Amino acid sequence: QQPVITEPEMDRKDLLERKAVPSRPGNGSKLSAIILFLLKSQQDDSQRQKGEAGDRCASP
Repeated sequence: QQPVITEPEMDRKDLLERKAVPSRPGNGSKLSAIILFLLKSQQDDSQRQKGEAGDRCASP
């Protein structure tokens, strides 16, 4: 499992957005849904990269 690399600018923007949004009960589930989506897309990317590497090795 690879560590998630975050851009400093992204972190600042995220913090600003989080401060701007009032904490309501609905926000947590929305945030976790976004995190789950990001994690899933990351896994898809790493699987795709592994597949491409395998194809390169297999091709003569």
